[in-house]
Amino acid sequence: MHLAVNHFRGSSRKPTSAELAEVQRLKWFIAAKDEQERKEKQEERAEKTDLDLATAVEMTIATEVQIEAFHEKLDKYDEATVRALMENERALEIVQAKMDELLSRAHRLEDGRRVFKTEDGQRVFDEFGTELDRDIIDPNTIDDNAPTWESYQPLLLEKERLGAEREALAIYQGKLDDARERSSQEGFTVEELESLEAELEPDMPPSAAQFLPADMQPAATPTIKSDYEAVAPKVADLAPQAGMSQAATFTPMN
Repeated sequence: MHLAVNHFRGSSRKPTSAELAEVQRLKWFIAAKDEQERKEKQEERAEKTDLDLATAVEMTIATEVQIEAFHEKLDKYDEATVRALMENERALEIVQAKMDELLSRAHRLEDGRRVFKTEDGQRVFDEFGTELDRDIIDPNTIDDNAPTWESYQPLLLEKERLGAEREALAIYQGKLDDARERSSQEGFTVEELESLEAELEPDMPPSAAQFLPADMQPAATPTIKSDYEAVAPKVADLAPQAGMSQAATFTPMN
């Protein structure tokens, strides 16, 4: 086209109408060809994009096999959590029975609270762990044969620990239920599955992890005992003895 135009520019002869028509036809032909090539490239890019998206979706959506394997893992996590809750309940019952036995022999205030004197006879704590001033009670008014604070405090701490453990197990059980519900929804992706697995495994409370199969046990990590753990009684040592009396749960007096 450029050659045809330049040809007329370098000549003093005016182009005929037929020649001008030919130039216009060439312009149209070249423009149409350019437009066709542009559309073809655009269609190729669109097809490639659709193919990439289809491939990405195919790779991202979790398969039935993957979801089934994940649910099997959730079943084992759930079973371990339930066993831990049952063990926790048993331990709480043992601790409470031992506490009730001590409370039944403890000194009682006028408001109904049971109190314990320390072994050195200088301080007094109530059954909830609050230290009482001497204007509330004089340690000397408590019988020396009554249970001491040193015998009661480890049980109180153990009960608090077991309560916190039970709460953590309940929260984790809720996470398992949520993971099962999410993984059962349509469009559940591999990324979501991997994210849940990465979250659930380290979040499992140690009290539940101990009940997992051997091949699912987390790697052991060294721990430092707290001040309480150094003096805390073992659950087996807390079992009430035969004939041990149990006091009723404390109810403040009006």
